[in-house]
Amino acid sequence: MSKSRGGERRLAATLAAVTAIAAGAVVAAPGRIAALLEASARALRSGRAKRKPVRVYMDGCFDLAHFGHANALRQAKACGDTLVVGLIPDAEVLRCKGPPVLREAERRAVIASVKWVDEIIENVPYDLTPEFCETLYSKHGIDYIVHGDDPCIVDGKDVYASVQALGKYRTIPRTEGVSTTEIVGRMLLLTSEH
Repeated sequence: MSKSRGGERRLAATLAAVTAIAAGAVVAAPGRIAALLEASARALRSGRAKRKPVRVYMDGCFDLAHFGHANALRQAKACGDTLVVGLIPDAEVLRCKGPPVLREAERRAVIASVKWVDEIIENVPYDLTPEFCETLYSKHGIDYIVHGDDPCIVDGKDVYASVQALGKYRTIPRTEGVSTTEIVGRMLLLTSEH
């Protein structure tokens, strides 16, 4: 029997005894009533789950941070208690996506200002290797890795495949209609005539 089930049973028995006394079905001395109430309070306290806070991890480039990024961070935070964000460095952004618009320090400042972000880990790889994931689990206490439902493919491979295989992956819906690529495209179309 689990500790919480035992606490639930003790609480139910104590409450039944208190109810019987209150209904007049059983006569008890005031000391007995106080002892029953004390036992009931102890059972309530011990029955509460003393769970470890759930730590979730979401990484990203967060280049030209926009509403879609904020919505993703909000949803990721809702998957746990503590949101740890991995900030991909400029060199990795360049390798996997092209030159970043904002420098790493600028991107970090933006992400640090988002109210759902509790911690930031810098210099994280774009590809989530099993070794890096083990570091997340052991060193940073990460329980789940969160990403949008859009595929993240590098060199023909899903960078989240190893995490998915471990069952430590949570998917959130991507915010449609907004992306850094689309925003940069709109900016490039602007001319001095606009």
